Amino acid sequence: MTARVGPWRRLHPAVRVVIVLVVLVILVNIAVSVLDSSTRGADETAPRSSSLSTGRDGLAGYAELLRRNDHDTQALRGSITDTTLFTSDTLVVLDPVGLDDEDARDIRRFVERGGRLVAGGSSTTRLLAELFPDPPTSSSVGVRIADPVGAAREVADLRTVRSAGYMFVPPDD
Repeated sequence: MTARVGPWRRLHPAVRVVIVLVVLVILVNIAVSVLDSSTRGADETAPRSSSLSTGRDGLAGYAELLRRNDHDTQALRGSITDTTLFTSDTLVVLDPVGLDDEDARDIRRFVERGGRLVAGGSSTTRLLAELFPDPPTSSSVGVRIADPVGAAREVADLRTVRSAGYMFVPPDD
């Protein structure tokens, strides 16, 4: 009685070693790729609301969403004073760190010339006070009905914004 030899056993041992090595290289590449894509940029030490961070407080996903929908984006670092802003631009300022009075005045002039501003986060109080005589206040609860502020063409016909009223507040570490 002869033992049946399968196709794997019929291969020369050197060929089997090469096949095993190739499969291992492929599996390692797949594992590294999955690990890289799931952790890339997820730096929890990055500044809150950074457009460069994919951490839980980062806005890299928002910036990518804008780019994929044909909106040019640019991450600004340093002083707003050193940046040329055009009235066709939209400036997004979320949880600003190091925003001084000169930056706030430059942003006010930008908005007065017709530029658009999206501002939010816990540290925008001084900026909003510079822009509005009666600035909106922040709240720890979600807003169900909001009124537009300003006269930008995007909100010219807008009277009220209704939402589900939810607000995500990340837990304190």
